[in-house]
Parts: sequence; structure tokens; C-alpha cells
Amino acid sequence: MARRGDLHNLTEAVRTPCFVASWSGRPRVTRARTKGCTVPKYLIERDVPGAGGLSPEGLRAAAAESNKAVTALSPRVQWQQSYVADDKIFCVYIADDEAVVREHARLSGMPVTVITEIRSVVDPTADTP
Repeated sequence: MARRGDLHNLTEAVRTPCFVASWSGRPRVTRARTKGCTVPKYLIERDVPGAGGLSPEGLRAAAAESNKAVTALSPRVQWQQSYVADDKIFCVYIADDEAVVREHARLSGMPVTVITEIRSVVDPTADTP
């Protein structure tokens, strides 16, 4: 289990499917609650006209609403990050199921266009044995 301030252990815990990390103010690692220690990860597509033109203050306000919803639903959902495009926002969440992702959207006031469960992740190091 990672100790606060121990980045190496925190990184290792994130790589282990039995642990979930959260960064709302400070690093926190918790043991996953689902059977088999696998917590689903979701990609959420949100249609938000003009999203790419949001000011830093607008993005902070949206993040604050999302964080309130995450706190209310914790530990069933964790927001990892979001990518803002011209008229869309793509978010990555770790959540018990799709229903809790939809509840987060309802509480935060953010629209949900598509929810897709992420089955695996590949990156440039995938070809390294």
C-alpha cells in the first residue's frame, strides 16, 4: 500500500488492478472493492458546444462540480482526467459500473453522450518484452 508522499509506491499501486488511486487534493490509494480486484475504466464522451473555448475559470468551475459529485459517490467512482476538444469533452473514469458514471453526470450537471468501457490500454512501450 502506498504511503502519502511515496510516489514510487503510488505509481506501483496504480499499475496493480487491485488498487485504485485518487488525486483529489492529495494522493490516496484504496483497495478495489469488486470481485477479482478489477475495477472497470470508462471513456465518457460529452457533447459540450464551445468546450474548447472555455476559459481556465470555466474549466475550474466544471472540475469543481465534478469533484463534488465524485466526493458524493466515493469510492464507487473516480475521475482520472479529461481531454477538451472544440465541441466535446472526453473523460476517463474508474467506476464500479456504468450506472454510477451516469449518476455522476446527473449530480455534476455534465451531459453524457456515449459511455464506453475500456477493455485494455496500449502505449508505445507495448512492443517491449
